[in-house]
Amino acid sequence: MLYERHNYTNKNIDFIISSEIIEYDMVSAGLNICKEFKLLPDEIIKDLEALPKKLRVVRLGLLQKNHKDLVKKMNEGFKEARKRFFEANDLSNDDVISIKKDAIFVTKRCKEKQFGHLKFEEKNIYTSYYRLDDKEFYFNNKTGIDVKGINDDLLTHHKDYMLKFLHRFFYMNETSRSKNIIKYLNEFTYNYKTKQLPSGYYRELNRESTFRTHEEINGQSIGLMSISDKEFNMIDISYNYFKYLVPMISILL
Repeated sequence: MLYERHNYTNKNIDFIISSEIIEYDMVSAGLNICKEFKLLPDEIIKDLEALPKKLRVVRLGLLQKNHKDLVKKMNEGFKEARKRFFEANDLSNDDVISIKKDAIFVTKRCKEKQFGHLKFEEKNIYTSYYRLDDKEFYFNNKTGIDVKGINDDLLTHHKDYMLKFLHRFFYMNETSRSKNIIKYLNEFTYNYKTKQLPSGYYRELNRESTFRTHEEINGQSIGLMSISDKEFNMIDISYNYFKYLVPMISILL
């Protein structure tokens, strides 16, 4: 069953535009799973509850490292927690966009959120969703774009470049006429291909987030975290073009 998956993305959904998407997160997931299913002695539970959140996560991580059976039991607890949430809210596979162990992204409002010590809460509400390059982009014009599949530290490199472009494209898809969106995308694509944009737009929007060169070492192309003006003319700009711009054009067709 779908709720048994710790990490899942619905491959049947490429995009959702101007429709409510809700992220439900488990509150203090690790601790409350241990409480609900009595995975740890009461005194350890009390010690964990007394700790600040960050220290609690570290302590619980050490407990799992030293007790491998605890990892398995907690994973089963996550499955059971998601099962209760799915069944109580009558969620079908079509309602679910993705699962991230202690978070569930759905297109349906869920009323049942408390199951013993287990509690789910609405963490974010989005208005559009796109699956591009096997990454998930959740959009709300007020709060911006949340990306699943790229480390947050690396995303800062894209904030004023590709993420800025995507934000405008997603917003226009919700508010503008098709001809205006097509015009904007065509102009951006032309400027991208002719290298008229600032260099930051050519950093690959992926888990490495580097500027890709045409040079290779042992058959692998070299990625650079920064480039000079001279190096800018020698980088490979195909990644963002084929992984993002081409699929976005197809969305409009």
